[in-house]
Amino acid sequence: MSTAPKHRDQLDGQLGQALKATRSRPVPAPGPGEPSDDDLLLYVEGRLPDERAAEVEAQLARSPYSSDRAAVLGEALTENAPEQPHALARAFRAVFHLAGSALSLLRSDVAPAPVLATAVRGNAAASAQPECYEFSHKMAGLDAMVTVDRAQDGGVDVRLELKRGGSQPVNDARVTLQRDGKVFEAVDVERDGSATFRGLDTARYRLEVHRAGQRVGTVRLDFLA
Repeated sequence: MSTAPKHRDQLDGQLGQALKATRSRPVPAPGPGEPSDDDLLLYVEGRLPDERAAEVEAQLARSPYSSDRAAVLGEALTENAPEQPHALARAFRAVFHLAGSALSLLRSDVAPAPVLATAVRGNAAASAQPECYEFSHKMAGLDAMVTVDRAQDGGVDVRLELKRGGSQPVNDARVTLQRDGKVFEAVDVERDGSATFRGLDTARYRLEVHRAGQRVGTVRLDFLA
């Protein structure tokens, strides 16, 4: 017997509870052309095809109603992860605008910590602008830190660091980078549990993290012109 209906019922229940908690503030009203509930769920899970994901992204940018629903659903999935380990709870997504020397965060599944632009390149001359972002995320019981940094050469550097218990490096993982749906690069993590990809330009990227032949997490990073 499939567990999908039960899983969806639990998510719906959590979504309903979260929405009730927001009744103390005005709730945006739905407008025409809102994405369906299924599309919103697949979008938050990171399982929509790139073309449809871009369409939903545009709809969310126009619709406070759907944007709020997506945010609440993302929180419900995160809260649901410890009781029901599932691939969708191990996906993370962030969308950036990349123009000239500017890197701006448009939206992400979790709030970032803006830092000086030295975390990836190690440049002593740090920019005063928040062109470097750090995101903390859970991947199958591991602590993942995703750092997105504007590179001096005009591209973007991305660093993924895996730890267990907040301090012990996890160095037996392999990270595959896909660009617009095609494998672009694949590396084993370093001894400190990190993998770095440098000089990325405008495209949609997907980082797949594997251990012992099993996928333990996904990071989707969209850099839009």
